[in-house]
Amino acid sequence: MDAFLFDGAAKGIVKQAVTGAGVTFLGTADQITRELPGWDGDVGWAYLGAFYTAAPFPLKSLTKAADLFKTLVDKAPASRRNHYYSGVVALRRDRWAEAREHFSEALRQKCGSLTELDFCAYMEEQARLGLVEAESHTQRP
Repeated sequence: MDAFLFDGAAKGIVKQAVTGAGVTFLGTADQITRELPGWDGDVGWAYLGAFYTAAPFPLKSLTKAADLFKTLVDKAPASRRNHYYSGVVALRRDRWAEAREHFSEALRQKCGSLTELDFCAYMEEQARLGLVEAESHTQRP
């Protein structure tokens, strides 16, 4: 699935959306959630949320992404990735306190799954930056 995401980024998300690759991606991610519940920190939910975060209009929906990431965190709360993604979407929705909460939790959690280990340092770096951004909006004089 990660290769699918990188392929989409390389070829262009809009092109992927209009060629049907997005439908294939969603189907595969949904299949992972159904057939492999709990696998890799419930990564199927992460893929679904990431799709709706990055998809072009009219598919993009930060509200839907936030709902999917809430499910993800509820299912696997001890995951840096799950809190990091939830923080990213909260930040994009200007939900500063929520973003601060998720980025803080992402920094407390370890990367426990194989797919998290691939970009653990990146998530830590970005969660710190996201936390600074969220705090700048919640601690104004």
